[in-house]
Amino acid sequence: MPELIQVLQSLVVVAFAPLFSRYVAYYGAQSVVLAGTLFLFYSGRALHLGSNLGLTWPYLVAHAGALAPQSLRLAFLLAVVGYGTKVGLAPMHTWLPDAHAEAPSPASAMLSAALLNTGMYAIIRFLAIAQARLGHTYPRAVLLSFGFASVVIAVLFMVRKGNFKRLFAYSSVEHMGIIAVALGFAASSACTARCSR
Repeated sequence: MPELIQVLQSLVVVAFAPLFSRYVAYYGAQSVVLAGTLFLFYSGRALHLGSNLGLTWPYLVAHAGALAPQSLRLAFLLAVVGYGTKVGLAPMHTWLPDAHAEAPSPASAMLSAALLNTGMYAIIRFLAIAQARLGHTYPRAVLLSFGFASVVIAVLFMVRKGNFKRLFAYSSVEHMGIIAVALGFAASSACTARCSR
């Protein structure tokens, strides 16, 4: 079901975003997320992942200690950048105000209500695996960096915007930044693992 929602949301982004930023936002984010997933799979080469297990989240979280830390760091960073583009984390947020301004109100509401939350859910899933293997320091630093940058940039742009749709877009950027900061400050991997199920 999340895959179907992601496909529908991607079609909305492609249909209503301005010409240049629509391709960068959609295909660029998809490519970075795919690279992050490939590095996650590569970090699990010691697990000898077969066709019966693949990249199932419960299996990867349970066997996170066997994942290669260097490639897992890169996989987590690429996942945050890729899904962060869909979520609207700064500095990858530039497509979101244009998409909100150009889209009809129902599509704009769907962008805020569904697309952003689905992307953040994917980041939470990667966070559970990263914290189980890497500890809290690296994932915390990544999420706090993107989260605080999103909050600051969104507030600065909200002060000077007159267009209400763009104002809502920057409000969404700020909200996703607040969620990223909250995840960065999460004290235990148990909380993240519970949230990702």
